[in-house]
Amino acid sequence: MTLQFLKKYHKIFIFLTILHKKEFLGYILKRGNKYKLVYIGVGSSIMVDPVISKCYACFHTHPPRCLILPKEDIYFTPPSMADIYITILACILKKRKKSYSFVLAMEGIYKIKITKYAKLQAFNELGELLLLEDPWQFPANPIISENGLDGFNFNGKESQYPYISELLNTKISWEFYSLQNAFEFYQNSLDKLGIIVTLSY
Repeated sequence: MTLQFLKKYHKIFIFLTILHKKEFLGYILKRGNKYKLVYIGVGSSIMVDPVISKCYACFHTHPPRCLILPKEDIYFTPPSMADIYITILACILKKRKKSYSFVLAMEGIYKIKITKYAKLQAFNELGELLLLEDPWQFPANPIISENGLDGFNFNGKESQYPYISELLNTKISWEFYSLQNAFEFYQNSLDKLGIIVTLSY
């Protein structure tokens, strides 16, 4: 039901993205007798702010960016590792009724599903951070390049966060000739970490 609802919105997103600014937009999805969208604002060129209020699920949009190929461009804008980390935190902090979130992109709708394994690994490593006044912060400094977010610097503390370090420094490859191959490589990289990402067209 959630995915069907978002598929209707996805068509609107594509239309607005083409006609207007290419921005990261964040939304909360609430559910009573029917679904309700609550707009939470525009994100930066790196990511949207964490959704810290309780909700059924949440999603944000990824403006189009091209996978660079010799002959053609393929839209491939999957959830970033920061997106996945924030989704894990939301699950641990019980801010979602469902243990997933969504990213709407030109190529389709990405669903991020957090398994019990991923939540347990993250919880065991983030114990002290979760007790802070702001538990949404990253345990490492983001590395920003001309292409946006390009990994995280743990300043030699990788051994304290083996799971989180591997997650946040997982690379997304744009060196493929088809969306299917690019997504399968991305998907397999995250499967090993207990993160299930699916793409619906």
